[in-house]
Amino acid sequence: MNPALRAFYEDDLTPRWAQEIIRFWGIQSQFILYGNVYDAFAFRGPGAEPNQVDEAPALLRLPHFLARLLHLVGARHLLEYDPVHGLAVHADPPFARDATLEHLERVRRVDGRLVERLRGGIAGNVQLQEIVDLVEEPPGRPERYDHLALILNFASRIAVDVAALQRGEHDQFAAAMKRSITAAPHRGPGQAPAGFDPIIWVCEKENDLPTWLYHGNPRIRRIQVSRPGPKLRRLVAPHLLAGLKPPAESTAAKLEESAALFATATEGMAINDMVAIRRLAAAEGIPAEKIAEAIRFYRVGVRRDPWQELRNEDLRLAAQRLAKAGCVSSSAPKRSCRTSHTLASPSGPLRMWPN
Repeated sequence: MNPALRAFYEDDLTPRWAQEIIRFWGIQSQFILYGNVYDAFAFRGPGAEPNQVDEAPALLRLPHFLARLLHLVGARHLLEYDPVHGLAVHADPPFARDATLEHLERVRRVDGRLVERLRGGIAGNVQLQEIVDLVEEPPGRPERYDHLALILNFASRIAVDVAALQRGEHDQFAAAMKRSITAAPHRGPGQAPAGFDPIIWVCEKENDLPTWLYHGNPRIRRIQVSRPGPKLRRLVAPHLLAGLKPPAESTAAKLEESAALFATATEGMAINDMVAIRRLAAAEGIPAEKIAEAIRFYRVGVRRDPWQELRNEDLRLAAQRLAKAGCVSSSAPKRSCRTSHTLASPSGPLRMWPN
């Protein structure tokens, strides 16, 4: 494992599913990613120090995150497909469109007509079987050649009904399954470890693909993309709050406390949710120290908090009316709504809700 890849692997920001791809890219030829695939993912470049919280990570959509991950692993060319637009060359740095097209034409011996369509942008109306064939071994199989990766985005929409595949759909998935078995690892120029030309399926649920494609297939690995854990949210929260204008009296300790609250109160949420909360706070003029207000606003859709409008005097009068009606003992201890919204009664606590 080269130093840049190891630094990325050991970084606390790197999710476990990405570490799994790194570990198994030389063992299994295809990966099925499912779950939280439409989220944003924090990526810290290879030049950054591992776990350096002071450096703001880039928040990337999954295809762009995978692109950087695959380049670190060893892929030098990347193709992307989705059933709506078709096939395209990933040309964002560190990849280059012209280099990939040359590789397809001179090494993979791809049909020149398809290469020209890709040169012009997106090649539509390309069948999955044709796309899978692009990552076949080159004719003559040179000793060393660049790795080519393929990302199949929105793979859940490739088949109309995965439980009742049409003949054409069945043939396309069968070609992909055959490719997973017949693929062989190879070395790239200057690379010591051998690896596959990986195909990565991006699905909402793992059963969005035919079960026979992956069940019992040792060459296809299913990996769940989970929602961010507390450690990742804690690392991302300070960078998101940094864009909010703090009050003049704010201190570093208060901002740190706000970041901790932001990470804790967003349990079960995605990074996209945290980004949306930050944008909502900025639009509503909510400072970083009141991020809890923005979180509640995002959850319920209403900024006004009815509990904040209650006065202790109102609660005392309500308690007196309840005691007069015999609902609550007049000698029972009473607590302010600022600490608890319950009043003790002989039969147990009585929950009081605002109108």
